[in-house]
Amino acid sequence: RFMVISGDNNPVHLDPVRARRFLFGKPVVHGAHILMWALDSLFATRKGTYRISAVRASFRRPVFPGDQLTIEYPSDAEESVRLDITSAGEVKASVLVEFSRIHSVSDQTRSPHPEAPTLCEPRVLTDDDLPGLEGTLALHLPETEYRRLFPNLARSVEPFQVSALLSISRLVGVECPGLNSILYEIDLSDEASQVRSDMNYRVTAFDERTQRVSLDVVSPLLSGNVIAFVRPEPVSQADCAELSVLVEDNEFSDQNALVVGASRGLGEVTAKLLAMG
Repeated sequence: RFMVISGDNNPVHLDPVRARRFLFGKPVVHGAHILMWALDSLFATRKGTYRISAVRASFRRPVFPGDQLTIEYPSDAEESVRLDITSAGEVKASVLVEFSRIHSVSDQTRSPHPEAPTLCEPRVLTDDDLPGLEGTLALHLPETEYRRLFPNLARSVEPFQVSALLSISRLVGVECPGLNSILYEIDLSDEASQVRSDMNYRVTAFDERTQRVSLDVVSPLLSGNVIAFVRPEPVSQADCAELSVLVEDNEFSDQNALVVGASRGLGEVTAKLLAMG
């Protein structure tokens, strides 16, 4: 459901078979989903309409489907709140959000696209592609699905600002770095912008040694910086036909084997060799 409204269809979030070969070994929850769930829970405690002045979020550890999350409030002022999202006593993400009360949401003659974003295959970019890369994302906010998932944000917060947070997920998971990506940090503030209804992005720094990508983003009511990492690509192992020549027929027929972690690496090759023999 979050994929539908965000357009972030990266298989690390959605495909348990493909995700086994990625860094974490199983699907992980969208970082932006965790952020928006936390903000929706926060605004359930506030009445009125608000505009976000700044939001800073860092995603420290992966969250897996089925994990039980708790929101802790180390600080909670009227218009500035820090949130820690924890699981089993471990901090998974930290958020600092500042906001101010307004009389109504912004000019309704200008709003995000009301339909869900078109799903695209996540891009595979090389180290040579990333430096200076720039582009534009349309801002979407499908009303029905959005209100179902985040009713308190829908009631309380500027639509363009929520749409920008959603688009960060699509930016990192589909556009840049794309398929092999990890969202690490968001630092956005409400700044005057000439951008009318889209999000512009540009890679301002890329460290080949650490695979750290820094992107400047500009949208109508939230602009700033996003930090992501390029995660290691899955290693392509030899297939069964190649490995079959290394063992004799029925070589292991009198053995029972337990291979722990057979989805990639040494475990995958071992399982194939056992099967071929």
